[in-house]
Amino acid sequence: MSATIERRFHPGTARGRGGGSRRTLASTPAPVPGPERLSDDPDRVHPLARRMAMAIRCQQLIDSGVVADQASLAAGMTRAWVTVVMRLNLLAPDIQEEILEMGPDSPADHRALDRVARVASWRKQRVAWRSRKDAHASHQYGSRPQ
Repeated sequence: MSATIERRFHPGTARGRGGGSRRTLASTPAPVPGPERLSDDPDRVHPLARRMAMAIRCQQLIDSGVVADQASLAAGMTRAWVTVVMRLNLLAPDIQEEILEMGPDSPADHRALDRVARVASWRKQRVAWRSRKDAHASHQYGSRPQ
């Protein structure tokens, strides 16, 4: 049985956010217009939902013996990134389900989710997850927490 894990890399600079080489207009090719994606496009998936699905699939590959361990999964990725992705398997099942059902425009970021996944207790994870969602809702609608 052969299994392939696809990892998409986004072009950027090796120096991190905004720290790349300066480009001039003459050296930068014009962007190629792509098909416009609507928020109700069924093919759009939230990046965290994609990452959660990847974590579940990677764990299945390890459990079935197709891949020996997490280190074997790291081909093309750093071991640290594989650890971050695999840590999502430690989330409470209901949080995992919410992540998998996220819409493409849901306001969630991987850093906040990683902080939740580092909490050992599912009960405490749920509290942290709800407070993160509540904090975002209050900022989104302009109200301040009391």
